[in-house]
Amino acid sequence: MRPMTLFESGDSDGSISLHELFEGLDFETNTKTIDIVNLIRLAIRGGWPANLTISDAGGNL
Repeated sequence: MRPMTLFESGDSDGSISLHELFEGLDFETNTKTIDIVNLIRLAIRGGWPANLTISDAGGNL
C-alpha cells in the first residue's frame, strides 16, 4: 500500500505539476492559500488512507 498524494486526498487541486517544476516550465495557478497550521496538520497526518478519517479536534493530530 502506498500513501495518497494531497491531490488524491482532495487537499490539493493538482494545478502544479512536479514534472513541470523540475523541467523549469512556466505555469500559472490559482491555488487556494493554506495557513501554516493546516500545512503542518497535513504533513503530520500523512497520506495513509486510514489517517484521512482521523479527527484532529482537541489537538490530537
